Amino acid sequence: MKRNFPATSTSLFPVREYIRDRVLGIDLDPQQVNDIVLAVSDACAVLLRHSLDTSIVLGWEAGSNEIVITVEDQDVIRVWAEEGGIRPEETALISHLVDAVEVQTLKETGHFVIRMSKRLGRQGPNCLQGPS
Repeated sequence: MKRNFPATSTSLFPVREYIRDRVLGIDLDPQQVNDIVLAVSDACAVLLRHSLDTSIVLGWEAGSNEIVITVEDQDVIRVWAEEGGIRPEETALISHLVDAVEVQTLKETGHFVIRMSKRLGRQGPNCLQGPS
């Protein structure tokens, strides 16, 4: 499932609300919920520092063992070689909050994609389709 948000700092609050609503449908403790919400919010902030575009797309997948969230800018005019990449220190907080984080620059489009995953406990998701 994907959802677009404007690429502005005022979108960070709606992004956090959206992710929190989705994560609350999964059997996680409050600290894990907060960690995921903060990681996604930070990933969006990182992209805002690099993006020239008007939207950020959040992708969400919840399986029985893992949650995978992607944050991608939709910048169609950036020339990726000129902009440079996202440095590892920019994703240090995200790396601390989730189990895995991967940053890609799509050479064809120049889009940045931050992919985060969090392993779930034995319980797994209670609800794969949270509020939109």
